[in-house]
Amino acid sequence: MKLSVIRSAVIGAVLLAGSPASAAVIADAFTSFNGTQGGGGFLYGQGPAGSGQVGLFGSTPNCFIAGSICLQAAPNFDVPGVTKSFVPSFQYGTVNVPTDRLLLHPDASGQDLYAVYGFQRTGSFLVRGRFNVQDTSPTGVAVGFFSDRGPEAIGVIDAASPSLTFTRRIDATPGTTVAFTFNNAGNYFNDSTGFNFTISDVPEPASWAMMIGGFGAVGGSLRRRRGAAAAIA
Repeated sequence: MKLSVIRSAVIGAVLLAGSPASAAVIADAFTSFNGTQGGGGFLYGQGPAGSGQVGLFGSTPNCFIAGSICLQAAPNFDVPGVTKSFVPSFQYGTVNVPTDRLLLHPDASGQDLYAVYGFQRTGSFLVRGRFNVQDTSPTGVAVGFFSDRGPEAIGVIDAASPSLTFTRRIDATPGTTVAFTFNNAGNYFNDSTGFNFTISDVPEPASWAMMIGGFGAVGGSLRRRRGAAAAIA
């Protein structure tokens, strides 16, 4: 089959069905981060590992990393805390400072660093997290998820496994909270983590039905194309 036919099939399916996987994002931790607690509905802090008890970071007017805004446990220190940079990507010591995600670093006390979202309305939502190594000499950060079911391990990012993704459906009512957690699993000094955290609506069942129907229609079209090609041959 020619590549042009495959391409038209894929485009036809998208046009017929739309893309349920691209459900509307209703909260984005990176874009809404403004150096204060509660921006976009997100909170940041640290507390005992797996407890869900979070002591919130404070606003730090002068971040240790230039060209950034941040929330940190204490001023004049770069960790533990959460940072958003506005300047082109650069090296800060051994850390590759990103401009398309938050930069997190836990502390050396064994506590979890929490990134928390609180739902303000009822419904089904998709919670998504993306995590990646930002240090040139990573030794390991344990990433977890916390909900009303308690703590849940996601995995460890390190030199061998530099990235992770996680998606979970949540059926929420106002006041429901979820959190991603970060705890140093190796050498405290070399484990800065890139982090994206979004909340999306769950696609409606009708959208999935449309997509299935769209691919079915495209499949029929391809069969007709093959039949016509055979007749011409």
